Amino acid sequence: LYGATRLKHKLGRHVLGLIPFWHSFMQSVQLTVRLQVLYYPLMLFLLLLFVFLPSSESGLSMPVAPAIFEPRWLLLFLILGLLHIAFMAGWFAMMAHTVRIKASITQPNSPISATAKEDEASLATMLKRSLGLQILATFIPGVGRFFAPFLLGTVLQLTAVLLIIVLADQSMAALGGIPQKVIETVSSLKQTATTPEMQKTLMVMLSSLTPLEHAHLTQSLLMIMAAFGLIAFGYIAFTLWMPLVVSAEIPVWRSFFKSLKLFLAYPLGVLLLSALPLFGIMTSQVFSWSENPILAIIALFILLLWQVVSALTPFMFLSKVCPWLLESDSTNKLAALNLRG
Repeated sequence: LYGATRLKHKLGRHVLGLIPFWHSFMQSVQLTVRLQVLYYPLMLFLLLLFVFLPSSESGLSMPVAPAIFEPRWLLLFLILGLLHIAFMAGWFAMMAHTVRIKASITQPNSPISATAKEDEASLATMLKRSLGLQILATFIPGVGRFFAPFLLGTVLQLTAVLLIIVLADQSMAALGGIPQKVIETVSSLKQTATTPEMQKTLMVMLSSLTPLEHAHLTQSLLMIMAAFGLIAFGYIAFTLWMPLVVSAEIPVWRSFFKSLKLFLAYPLGVLLLSALPLFGIMTSQVFSWSENPILAIIALFILLLWQVVSALTPFMFLSKVCPWLLESDSTNKLAALNLRG
């Protein structure tokens, strides 16, 4: 039966992408621990953030609305946004080159594959000693090559998010909007000291609403949930568009389309990929709540480690579910940038 229907369509696409994700994650952790060169751009970027962001005696100080819309703040956020895009372009070029090197030296015809394939630690050590500077050297060419596509894709994403928010706001207004009584009550909750008092205030407010106000509130909340759900779906479904731009050298619009196809083929794997950065932030926050300086250092180390793993894992994942990215020179145009070394 045609290979048992191609072995049940490759065992349900490796259990909807969970197995490729797990292998990619573990290999990324091993390389991240031993290949410190991947940390350098991230550390430099964080240092620049501390330089650019305003500070106060208690730490970083950010503006609140409506001050955030002042020209000086808009200019600052524009500079930081462009700096972040440039950083991602160069950093992702390093990640793609790292995965490409790992794949090339573990090929059967590779002169070092006989030993490197036996021991993942030996492979990582070789990468660290022999290829660290080569990997770091791809950062600047990567910025030049991928800054424009990353900027275009980011603008498209932000435009889509703003369009969803505007449409949701207009729809809420057409449905009657959130009752003014609810807005005033929620605003006053900032002065409420305890959770029981907040719950009591909310219960009194909800019981005082008319049936029409109840209907308007319910419709508005459903509209907000739909808008956030659509934004979250877009974030998850298009998680791989940046790695695809770098690895496959395809236009931005095709990277969005291919990312969506990969999400539909490997939903669990792509979902976990999209959640990886959030796990690192949440874990580091648990430690950062403590006033112990040792725990603060641990939190920073966890955040750095996890962000590198989160950036490397999507490229590892693509190398497993789309091996043609590494095997075909005709589709892999990064060689034109001398990124293959």
